[in-house]
Amino acid sequence: AGQPPNTIDERCFIYCTQTAPHRAQRKPPTCRSICLRRIFPFEIEVLEHDIPLPPEGQVCAPTPDQPHPPQPQEIRIWNPGFYIWTSSSARAARDKIETMTMDLSKQHVWSQKREEWSRSHLHLLSASSFSLIKSSILSPIQSLLEPVSTVLTPTSLALLHFRNALSNGSLHHLGARAWEKAWSPDPMILAMKVVKRVWKKEGGEDEGDNDGDVEG
Repeated sequence: AGQPPNTIDERCFIYCTQTAPHRAQRKPPTCRSICLRRIFPFEIEVLEHDIPLPPEGQVCAPTPDQPHPPQPQEIRIWNPGFYIWTSSSARAARDKIETMTMDLSKQHVWSQKREEWSRSHLHLLSASSFSLIKSSILSPIQSLLEPVSTVLTPTSLALLHFRNALSNGSLHHLGARAWEKAWSPDPMILAMKVVKRVWKKEGGEDEGDNDGDVEG
């Protein structure tokens, strides 16, 4: 299988802001990034072995107190489908743009080299250096949709019942009965009873002459 011609497989939106004080202090801008990546089956088929997701796509990530992350229960690997990547780091945004020129294998090699450099220069890294991974998230769309689907299940069931009510005519029958009931004396009687009860609750005096019209 070959690569589909002129197929966009990744879209990124990066928004950065900067302030005059931070510019004077040569601090990096504040950036927010979100990317949607589609992995085609042919990208997986050409691989000689499974390629794990980068650290931000795994369950465990390194911390200043534990630079070597514990082994997660299950290594997440690339599979065909859609993935979403988000970050709040300017450096992560630059790295993301750089890796957009690489296939999965080259991205994996690049990620490994970055980790090796981080381990070899551990004594030079501050706690903020580890926020690069913690500020980025990579997740399959499916894993995000499952909890959303669970929450929306009652809504879909309600819509299904509503559609069935429209198709079998029961909703039309209910509307006809409601319309007929609206022109009967019952709504006015009910409204008068409610007004009377509220009036009594607020300490109003009974209107004896009108009680007979309300009570039924």
